[in-house]
Amino acid sequence: KSNFLEGLYSLHSPLQELPFYVGLGFLSAFVSSFLSQAVKLNKSFFDGTSHKRLKFMQNIPERLRPLFGGLVCGIVGLKFPQILFNGSETFRGLLTNSSLPFGMLVLLLSMKIITTSTCIGSGLVGGLFAPALFMGALVGASYHTGLAWVFARLTDIGGP
Repeated sequence: KSNFLEGLYSLHSPLQELPFYVGLGFLSAFVSSFLSQAVKLNKSFFDGTSHKRLKFMQNIPERLRPLFGGLVCGIVGLKFPQILFNGSETFRGLLTNSSLPFGMLVLLLSMKIITTSTCIGSGLVGGLFAPALFMGALVGASYHTGLAWVFARLTDIGGP
């Protein structure tokens, strides 16, 4: 059995839909750039090089720094368990159109960026592949939800 959901969507009018995919691409690039900057910022924080007042971080042994990343992830995970690990339950739900409110999607995306960048910056073992898939699903779902809201308002204004 495949973990991926196949055949859920097909292009019906490529020329009409393409601009929306371009918009999604720009939004995804922005989120990716933001994640990259967050990882760099957290890395410099844990290295004690981001600010003069944070030089004390240089005195903390490197092997103990991941404890701080794990602590942040654990605290955030108590309030938002959907973001823990690779978020497979939420990810699967997003792929099967289990809609979440726009605000919750953006909040989950923000929390995932914070926890992922903190964990990587602190030196915890892990990568970016699974979190990036999860964040991509959140970006796509929030983009869809946002566009659906805009178009619903436009049809209300221009309707009969």
